[in-house]
Amino acid sequence: MRTEQNAEDRKERLLYGCLLGLILFASSAIYVSVFVGTEMAKAMLPYTPAALVGYLALGILLIWAYTKPHKGEMGVWFNGSAAVYIIDLVAGAVVFVSFFLPRFIRYMILINVAIILLCWFLDYRYFVKVAKELNGGKKNISLVVDIQDCPRSEEAFCREIEDYCRKTGKRLEFIKRGKQAEIRMDGELYTVELDSFYSLFGPMYALKFKQRR
Repeated sequence: MRTEQNAEDRKERLLYGCLLGLILFASSAIYVSVFVGTEMAKAMLPYTPAALVGYLALGILLIWAYTKPHKGEMGVWFNGSAAVYIIDLVAGAVVFVSFFLPRFIRYMILINVAIILLCWFLDYRYFVKVAKELNGGKKNISLVVDIQDCPRSEEAFCREIEDYCRKTGKRLEFIKRGKQAEIRMDGELYTVELDSFYSLFGPMYALKFKQRR
């Protein structure tokens, strides 16, 4: 079962990576065909297959980096405000390097960066919308907590619950362990389930806490 789930996740990441690569390739092709001279466009035609392969590889790499769970000491650089600083540094480096490139390549890179940032923003908006729908807009009824990867076993699932309670300072008592756990959190009874949905960049996973009355 674990192998099947891993294979499915890899397949989804590969699919979304290729899709992102095709979008970036299409944006560059449109830019070249519209804004670059005809002679230059014709001269670039022999390199089209190599450019397509490169864009597909770039898309897969970006999706892998975006969806890969980062654990350990290096993981702190890919979460929260630290991730924002990393993105700013990378974006600044790309802009700096682009000044040393030919004008049309510089604009092509900037267009690609803009598209990646737009996809990232749309993915964030989609995630917020889904979270609100899952929570139902009601207080003290349900809680959805994003997790980085799909727990592969009941024990891993319970550890995610323990990690959340430890990080938020909540008192936790397990009544029933399993993929549908029953817990007492800060004196309140909850049923905890694994939830999943698809974003623009692939599968996302979350713990869904349902308060029991």
